[in-house]
Amino acid sequence: MAVRSFIYIFYLIMVFSSAVFSQQESPNYKTYTAKIGNRDTLVNLDDKFLIQFSEILTLQSKILIPLSDYVLDHRNGIIKLDKDLFKKYDLDTFQIYNLKIDYDIFPYNLKEEYSGFNIVLEKDSLTGDTVQIATQKKDFISSIFDGTELEKSGSIFRGVTVGSNQDLTLNSGFRLQLNGKLSSDFEINAALTDESSPIQPEGNTEKLQELDKVFIEIKNKNFTGTIGDINVNIENTEFMNFKRKIQGGKVFSDYGIGNIYLSGAVQRGKFNSNTFNGQDNNQGPYILIGRDNEINILVLSGSEKVYLDGVAMIRGEQADYVIDYGIGSVKFTNKRIITNASRIIVDFEYSDRKYSRIILSGENQIRFFNNKLKLGVSYVNQNDNEDKTIDFTLSPEDKQILENAGDDRFKAVKSGVQYVGKDSVTGIGLGLYAKEDTLINKSSITYYKYLPGDTNAVYQVVFSYVGQGKGNYSQQSSFQYNFTGPGSGVYDTLVFIPVPASHNIADVNLNYESSSRKEFTFNLETAVSVFDANKFSTIDDNNNRGLAFLGTIGVNKYNFRLFGIKLNAVELKLKEKLTNKIFTPLERYNPVEFYREYDIQDSNKLTEDLREASLRVAPTNYINIKGSFGQLLRGDSFNSLRTAGDFLLKNDSLGLPEIIYKIELINTDNSDVNSKSRWLRQFASTGYKKFFGGYSFDNPNLEFRLDYIQEDRQNKLTGLQGGDSLQSGSFAFYELKPKLILNNFHNLNVYSEFGYRKDNLPSDGVLKKESEAFTQIYGVGYRGISWLTTILELTLRDKKYYDEFISETNSNNRTLLVNWQTRLDPFNSAFQTDLYYNITSERQSKKEKDFVQVRFGEGNYIYLGDLNGNGLKDENEFQLTSFNDGNYVRIFRESSQLFPVTGLSTSARLNLKPARFFNITGSGFTEELLRNISAETYLRAEENSRDQNTDNIYFLNFGTFQNDSNTLFGTQLIQQDINFFEFNPLYSLKLRYSQQKTFNQYVSGNERFFLYKDQ
Repeated sequence: MAVRSFIYIFYLIMVFSSAVFSQQESPNYKTYTAKIGNRDTLVNLDDKFLIQFSEILTLQSKILIPLSDYVLDHRNGIIKLDKDLFKKYDLDTFQIYNLKIDYDIFPYNLKEEYSGFNIVLEKDSLTGDTVQIATQKKDFISSIFDGTELEKSGSIFRGVTVGSNQDLTLNSGFRLQLNGKLSSDFEINAALTDESSPIQPEGNTEKLQELDKVFIEIKNKNFTGTIGDINVNIENTEFMNFKRKIQGGKVFSDYGIGNIYLSGAVQRGKFNSNTFNGQDNNQGPYILIGRDNEINILVLSGSEKVYLDGVAMIRGEQADYVIDYGIGSVKFTNKRIITNASRIIVDFEYSDRKYSRIILSGENQIRFFNNKLKLGVSYVNQNDNEDKTIDFTLSPEDKQILENAGDDRFKAVKSGVQYVGKDSVTGIGLGLYAKEDTLINKSSITYYKYLPGDTNAVYQVVFSYVGQGKGNYSQQSSFQYNFTGPGSGVYDTLVFIPVPASHNIADVNLNYESSSRKEFTFNLETAVSVFDANKFSTIDDNNNRGLAFLGTIGVNKYNFRLFGIKLNAVELKLKEKLTNKIFTPLERYNPVEFYREYDIQDSNKLTEDLREASLRVAPTNYINIKGSFGQLLRGDSFNSLRTAGDFLLKNDSLGLPEIIYKIELINTDNSDVNSKSRWLRQFASTGYKKFFGGYSFDNPNLEFRLDYIQEDRQNKLTGLQGGDSLQSGSFAFYELKPKLILNNFHNLNVYSEFGYRKDNLPSDGVLKKESEAFTQIYGVGYRGISWLTTILELTLRDKKYYDEFISETNSNNRTLLVNWQTRLDPFNSAFQTDLYYNITSERQSKKEKDFVQVRFGEGNYIYLGDLNGNGLKDENEFQLTSFNDGNYVRIFRESSQLFPVTGLSTSARLNLKPARFFNITGSGFTEELLRNISAETYLRAEENSRDQNTDNIYFLNFGTFQNDSNTLFGTQLIQQDINFFEFNPLYSLKLRYSQQKTFNQYVSGNERFFLYKDQ
């Protein structure tokens, strides 16, 4: 019965999936041909409830552009054509043309009207007239669930908005959460809504609430089926660790000796990974970049994984980092000081609305011999539909470029320069850029100069981000780009054409574990990837298929004697992994710092052969000794040998000090560039904790710890070219970090940490002193009094360079990070005070206002036209509208030029309840009023300033705040509330006075804002 139920549910989900994914064979795919003339602007389709972004309108082999050429009402199936359509495409105004419309509709029928009332005709007993009376039906939701064990919750709301400066607006919404049993065998869990929230949650907390997740899940003891917003997780393999947030359907079934998982969906995002080093005196934000060098990307909430020096970070303002999903940037909190030696890796998914992308996945595992032997097969297919673009159109010329580009992303480009000529009346150029010539190193260079309103500005130019050192221009604003010289910029005059790709990967693994203690284990795994980087092109298709193999053996022995010596545990592991250079994984399959572990200095895709062996011996529970050896061969030229050892002594109950020591030696030989490298890394740490009153973490204790880190990497040329001279990439440093911690001493926690680091870099073929850095970290926390809680964290770092290495990019710097939070709550909470003070060192850019066109009625701005005739859509040419006729929204973008700033955020809240100071008796109005009066004062200030005299920021010199030359952003708020009967459910009164001053230094100029409110 369970198998039959699974087959039935699986059939339903596959039918649903095929309706979404196979447009060509689906009955929901429609084609309508309308005959239009010059004056026709309205087309009524035969269908309603069209799927958004599914339509393709073709007129004379030209694909019409949404919003520009037409507006489609998906609800009613009505198309409004632009009245100048014939003129735009140079069509004969006396001819009738065929307009072909392809679209998808939802696979269900909806009535035009749903009502919770019945209309009944009755006769008025007084007048004798027949009147219509609305009688309420039985609750729709309740009637559905009568006689079931289902639990439901949710809301339905209807609203009317009307005002003196806006039209009448109807608002409605529906949310339903449902769970319980459908029958004795089946359960349901669902979240349904007719609302859609495009807003990404703020990335400043560890847990995120997904506001618009919609799904239906049906399950019994053997299977689970889900349709809607789902998470796909295929894990526990070497080559197929895959996680995605998608929209579609999935099923999972356990059939006794194994389980099977299948899913099919529309993918929401694309995976990418960014690797970069931090900067001194800069906690962020660090901008994330898409796979094709996209900037200002929308990161999918909760999809990111952030690593600092190989350690996974935790999201949150009180944790390690915060992320702005809207513009794709990461900023680290004061708990993690960032320097130019910080290694940062961010894996994430981001929205990529270029092609309709389908993802199919499946996994099957069969278990043998009481689950000791497991055979697993998994498969994932990601496929872009090259015939179905989103948010852009492909011309025949674009398709030809893609056909000739092969797999080279930088060949799939077209020129961003367009000649637009001059105005025939004024003689002023209709473009923004003029063509200029210059000589650089005796070579003639042609470039384009931003000159709006000039007679020579006859070109419109589109610039694209191409990467550091690959471009010739830098960005000043979204309109203005400045020529900086060949290879010295990050932008160039080209347009990247989106490339559709397909990616298939299949994995088979066989795993054996002799018991739960894994005395003997082995694992065999192989994976095949087929990656077509450009579906339009057959060039380079001979190298789409890649292979990977893995074999591991493990032997573990516990509590035994060897040569008369009792050992607690011995573990031996052998591993070999072979991946050819064409193998393309879906996500990262090597450890986060794999390139660093084997001293790989390039990102070239080469065949890799990795062999590793490790032996761990634990004589007792508190001593661990481990040794490992690895060899990595890349291609025919690179050979890396890695030897590592670990020692750990730790046992609090014995009162022994903790000792950790790690050593790594990596020797590499790269015959392609005739270089050899020797890299020695050491880490030592010792600590001792003294408890007072027993070995419990609740008892007072004093802890001392000392860390030592040392690295020495020597990279030398071999043969006749280099001799023993050190080359770039060589370095050496050591770092000492003593730390003292006092815990639970009369409810007081205090710690201090000091760090000294010395760096050496090569100069004239030998290592020389480059810089010294001294770090001080102090922290104190107190919770000993019921009415007082305070936490103070302070970090101060000074870095000084030796004279030989001082330059524009290397200058002496100081970093100060402060976080202070205090709460005072004395006199039975009659007097409450919250104080907050935070200082960070950041790099901020000037914000730029940008107006983005959206559907008619969904925006809050309208465009008044090119009022000054400069060919630009200037800020003063947009007008805020109070009606439902806006088709633009205003957003703020980060400009590319970053400035070092000191960031301040501070606030104070004072709440006063006079009645708690005194014992007020009596039941009169005066006594009741005194018992129910309170006042609250709130002060807040934020300042991002470039002021060189940082004491002005640290010590709140408000006279220097919101300065035209130094402040990038600043705001100050004063708010005073007086409450009467604040918690009375029948009546209450609040008097509020607020005053806010805000300053923004935009790219277009400075803006001051003052708000005064008395209510």
